[in-house]
Amino acid sequence: MNYVQPRLDRTDDPAYRARDWQVGSGMIESTAKQLVGLRLKGPGMHWSEAGALAVTALRAQDLNGRWHQLWNTLTLNA
Repeated sequence: MNYVQPRLDRTDDPAYRARDWQVGSGMIESTAKQLVGLRLKGPGMHWSEAGALAVTALRAQDLNGRWHQLWNTLTLNA
């Protein structure tokens, strides 16, 4: 109750549905599968934590249609 009570204003599902907002977790679960699962869990893939975070960030840019914007502003450390 100590966690839920102060957050009740975030759970107005009827109002969210009236605005055509998603209220379920399916969209997030699908995104996690696309973003992480398919890219990082392929056969023979092994990632360090830093590598996995970097690849996940790049994949998010690609899925959001921002790959070229990112690439044009990318600077690499020497």
